[in-house]
Amino acid sequence: MSESKLDLEPCAIYLEDIKEPHKTKCNHVFCKDCIIQWRKKKKDCPLCRTKIPGVLPSIVELDSLLDKCRLDVKNHTMQGMLEILKGIANIVRDFND
Repeated sequence: MSESKLDLEPCAIYLEDIKEPHKTKCNHVFCKDCIIQWRKKKKDCPLCRTKIPGVLPSIVELDSLLDKCRLDVKNHTMQGMLEILKGIANIVRDFND
């Protein structure tokens, strides 16, 4: 998915340009903050009403976690790696909720 504003429709929740695009499991794209707030109230997609288990993390967020993990492996810091793995586990848990 391209994160360029030129390739995206306006956010269907607040009807403006999408900021920090996030894709649901049903492949609809919304602003990260918009869909997170929406999911606090409803568990279905605002467009198709498919149950959405969570918001997929952005590539940037996952890359950042992986970079930190690589650094901790390189520096042999087990505690740092455990914290990153907990963060990844939280992302997966939030996605499946």
